[in-house]
Amino acid sequence: MSYSDSVFSAGSVIPSTSTRSVIRNPVGGNETDTITLSVFFEGIPVTQYSPAVFDAFVNHTRVSPVYRAFTVCRSGNMDGGSQFSGKQVSALDSTAVVSSALEPFDSGVFSHGSPSTYPPDRSRAVFPSVLNIAWSNASLDKTMADLLRDGAKTIRGVAIADGQNLSHAAVYVNYALFDTPLEDMYGGNLARLRSIKAKIDPERVMDLAGGFKF
Repeated sequence: MSYSDSVFSAGSVIPSTSTRSVIRNPVGGNETDTITLSVFFEGIPVTQYSPAVFDAFVNHTRVSPVYRAFTVCRSGNMDGGSQFSGKQVSALDSTAVVSSALEPFDSGVFSHGSPSTYPPDRSRAVFPSVLNIAWSNASLDKTMADLLRDGAKTIRGVAIADGQNLSHAAVYVNYALFDTPLEDMYGGNLARLRSIKAKIDPERVMDLAGGFKF
């Protein structure tokens, strides 16, 4: 085996590492205490973190004020520490973790620079918030995706009821759930992006890299 082969082969640096599905990630220090988690993200763009929207995120994730990184015991059970996931999720999988990330930006953040792929509408600021769910029971993949969609729909509904106009708020691509429509991410830019794709990559070689397909 050449040097380059050894460097880039799975498990060359960490023996317990191997090739895994893109949604599955190993958690733990060594082979005796490692479990594999699935992780889904769902982007929830909003225009402001009003008390109602902030509370909606908190109520869904139920994360304690002091967030301690979870650890894995040798018995294979996750130590929840100060992490509290929703009753419905934790009842399905005791290792499940529900979390969120809120990203407030200056109201003039998109007034700089030129038109871009994202966001397709730069007329107003949008905060690319995200909900995450991680779990270990592979049979729950569809269930967890459905729960994530439901939570995102609930939070968006709270934002709209609070007076936010989210018609221009595109989902941030890195936070988009796997089946998010391209229109929800790229808006009015989609037709041009598809045209560029057809011209530059007519044989769709870049499709092999994964991700969303134009």
